[in-house]
Amino acid sequence: MQNTSLRTVSRGRVAATAFFGLVLLGTMIAPASASTDWTPQTTGVSTTLFDVTFATPPGTHGIAVGAGGKILSTSDGGSNWTARSSGTDKDLRSATATLSGCGPATDQPCYWVGGAGGTMLWSNDGGVNWCPQTSGTTEQINDLMNLDPNDVMAVGNKGTILRSVGGSNARNCAAAGSYDPVVSGTTSNLYGVNSDSVNTIFAVGAGGTILQKVGAAAFAPMTSGTTADLFAVDSNCELPCPTVPHYIVGAGGMILKNGNSGSFTKQTSGTTQDLHDVFFQDDEFGGFAVGNRGTAIKTTNGGAAWTPEATGTCSDLFGIGLPATKAVASGTNGTIVAHLGSSSAIQPDCSKGFWMLGSDGGVFSFGDAAFQGSTGAITLNKPVVGMVSTPTGKGYWFVATDGGVFSFGDAKYFGSMGDKALNKPMVGIAATPTGLGYWLVASDGGMFAFGDAKFFGSMGAIPLNKPVVGMAAVAGGQGYWLVASDGGIFSFGPSAPFYGSTGKLTLNMPIVGMATAPGGSGYWFVASDGGIFSFGAGAPFLGVKLGGSPVAGMAPAADGQGYWIAHASGAVDHFGSAVDLGGLITAPKNLVVGMASIRLG
Repeated sequence: MQNTSLRTVSRGRVAATAFFGLVLLGTMIAPASASTDWTPQTTGVSTTLFDVTFATPPGTHGIAVGAGGKILSTSDGGSNWTARSSGTDKDLRSATATLSGCGPATDQPCYWVGGAGGTMLWSNDGGVNWCPQTSGTTEQINDLMNLDPNDVMAVGNKGTILRSVGGSNARNCAAAGSYDPVVSGTTSNLYGVNSDSVNTIFAVGAGGTILQKVGAAAFAPMTSGTTADLFAVDSNCELPCPTVPHYIVGAGGMILKNGNSGSFTKQTSGTTQDLHDVFFQDDEFGGFAVGNRGTAIKTTNGGAAWTPEATGTCSDLFGIGLPATKAVASGTNGTIVAHLGSSSAIQPDCSKGFWMLGSDGGVFSFGDAAFQGSTGAITLNKPVVGMVSTPTGKGYWFVATDGGVFSFGDAKYFGSMGDKALNKPMVGIAATPTGLGYWLVASDGGMFAFGDAKFFGSMGAIPLNKPVVGMAAVAGGQGYWLVASDGGIFSFGPSAPFYGSTGKLTLNMPIVGMATAPGGSGYWFVASDGGIFSFGAGAPFLGVKLGGSPVAGMAPAADGQGYWIAHASGAVDHFGSAVDLGGLITAPKNLVVGMASIRLG
């Protein structure tokens, strides 16, 4: 991933508020606090940044590269970033740098960038201007390192390994900057490459592939002891050291370590998330690894133990570089976070999963959302219309139109209206942040509170222009919103501000549900045709897809930067950070009436 004057690091490939439909309601729990010193940096882009690299010393100059040919440069250690023209729209997957003997000014490093279709680019003016090089391959290049200021090595798909012609041709454009193929002896995709101070090169890749090259010898396979994809490798000593340990990270939180070019053994990472990059400082002991869902882990004892750090983001992190005084990681959604040592950020809930609910109480689980039971095999008095997750994500409640409540997993039953005569049918349910209570709402705006859910008011005694179709609870439980089919909003409680509505607009199709942003800083509505309406600073508009079967509901991603839209047919649309977790291929017998996303405490 990064190389800084013979210092290299490799990068791997990129290989609640719960809400429900016709009834979209939910609970949001505050993310767990954790000590951290990672701080988000402003990039001005929303595309995935696959890698970041810095030239050290002094570590002030660096670049980040990403999807669609995106290149950003910094000259202040990553505090400010400027977009540069790369001359390509190919995904750029890796970057490496050297300061020694490069550039028209002494403080301007050379950079090399590799990516899709065998793309290779070079800059000798600090990343401002770029020229293409001739890689000689159409395979995707996944990682780069510079062995010296004129010698660059690249690895990529289908066992591709390339090296500057003659080991001395790296600082040239077009055909003059060409690369020779190197025999790898494998057809596995290679995702990471690194060299150490004793002239040993490692390449790692798919299916547990590890290749080793010592001196002038050819690459030879090593036994990894795993079939997990391995994404990055780094050594933790660039000084004359008694031993030169190497670390490899990969899928499922895999970390492998060896000593002085010996065999690799597994280490305990403390995470099951894919780790995409690893970088050690030049002191044998301090290092970082980063991965999916904002994962960052740190060691201060040479990898003997790893501790999690809160990055303050749910973005997948693919690259990490170390400028002079901090670590900088890059990832999805244009994310760059810096380890500054002075932040008070907390790690948000990064769970990714949702349930869809059928009118018979049938439940369909996707992603991290585990199936906890259903009423699909039970004859109900009335159809189910909404659901909500418990704060742990290990249970949920349903509500039926007659006010009956059904609890599953760790969801406790606190009462219902199933044995009471209702003026109007129930349309939704929302849970308190403790999981020890819930609210039910009827189509006339009548509210019913159970457990520790407080009653803050209702519309039950007031004539409405259009019926209520859903609700959502404030994060702290001190209020709730009701939404009507015309998009009218009714706010109750001290912590449920009015952010806006569509009550005075003429809609193409009626609203069918709502979802709230993390912290209650905004909300979204969704209409039956898929139209999205966003209100408040915390609820950004992230896309819309009109058409298809009628929409049944929506649910937000944990970080508030995405949402899922469920259709009555079971099809699911996803936007922003709400990743594609699937949907139903064929419509269920009893159509989907809502959905809920999980939030883990």
